[in-house]
Amino acid sequence: MATLKDVAVKAGVSAATVSRALRQIGYVSTETYDKVTRVSKELKYIADNNARQLRQGASNIIGIVVSDIGNPFYSYILSGFEASIKDKNYMMLVSYSIEDAETERKSFETLIAAKVFAIIFTPVCNTNRDMVEIALENNIKAIQLYRQVYKDIDTIVMDDELGAYLAAKNLIENGCRSPMLIDVSCAGINEADIFPRRSDGYLKALSEAGKIIEPLIFKHPMTGFAEKELTDFLIKYKPDGVICGTSIVGLEFLTLQKKMSQFSDIKNIIFDDIDWVKYMNITAVSQPAGQVVDSLIQLIFDKNDESPAFKKIAPHLIVR
Repeated sequence: MATLKDVAVKAGVSAATVSRALRQIGYVSTETYDKVTRVSKELKYIADNNARQLRQGASNIIGIVVSDIGNPFYSYILSGFEASIKDKNYMMLVSYSIEDAETERKSFETLIAAKVFAIIFTPVCNTNRDMVEIALENNIKAIQLYRQVYKDIDTIVMDDELGAYLAAKNLIENGCRSPMLIDVSCAGINEADIFPRRSDGYLKALSEAGKIIEPLIFKHPMTGFAEKELTDFLIKYKPDGVICGTSIVGLEFLTLQKKMSQFSDIKNIIFDDIDWVKYMNITAVSQPAGQVVDSLIQLIFDKNDESPAFKKIAPHLIVR
């Protein structure tokens, strides 16, 4: 890994000047700032910042970049994963990308500077490839979780296509003639780059039904509630069944059902069989958190093959 001194030598300035420029404190001329920034990118230098104190012994730290801070399912995964690595004398360092490309980049910078052993992340864009490469070049394992955006690194995904297929099929078999899918929209990723896709499973179930059923797919932005947009969609298309792509989306839909009596009879199925979904006796697409944790442990500690691994975990439908 390039050092601050390396950047200073190549830029022809002092180490203190490099530090001021990259941390944007004190006075640095525009010309010097541009030169230091350019050289640091050329050398792939990652500033230590607040991670300096983590340098000693940081090789037993595993970094995790969570894309959705509000999704309870991540807590299930983190809890099981923390318990598993604790037995191996490793610890977890959690950061968040909140579905934002620049925040994801900064999380990578922090974790690389902390010299973590591995980085587990849910990609929110396809523009931070250079950060993944810097991690790999510094012998930091990189594992994609839930989404496969970069085809050449280890990946663990839930088979969301199968989950949506099972949910849509169940609604149709229970009399729904206008089932709807509330999917999630990832602003920084092209739809074609996301695999597996809930929409594919949903459309497959509609096709197999042998009836003319108009696809109804609402893309939720996942950066906040979309109450007005979702309400307008429901009023316009009048679905009789709804598949909620996450528990967060499910809670939003249930809130609308409570507020507007015209939606009260719509059947619903929610992704993630978390506690409140069980309590409310709602049919759910159950995603096995234990299998996710086991797969992560295997890829981090037991994998010897250098070729990229791809693990697809099958959900199942809990009918209530």
